[in-house]
Amino acid sequence: MTNAEPFCLFETSTIITSGMASKTELKPMDIDSIRPILSAEVYIALITFLSYAIPAAAMIGIVSNIPVIVTCTKIGFSEPINISFLALGISNLMASIVRFWGAI
Repeated sequence: MTNAEPFCLFETSTIITSGMASKTELKPMDIDSIRPILSAEVYIALITFLSYAIPAAAMIGIVSNIPVIVTCTKIGFSEPINISFLALGISNLMASIVRFWGAI
């Protein structure tokens, strides 16, 4: 590269006068000012950790929701709160199954 200008992004700013937007101008922003939040090593370590943690959390959710569903079914549906807890257990079980399948 010879005598090339640095690549610039443009950000817009609106000038507000007397309560109304009157003019929009483009200001150049140097691309070097954009820095990654995580380094590549930290990103790989985080993804590796999450690839094991998400299926484990989903399995815990699946295993812990089955007794909730069984217990709410055995208690009966005499009170509305029992129906609500059963519906919550079923929806949470389905969400955990989907989360586990998506993590695989």
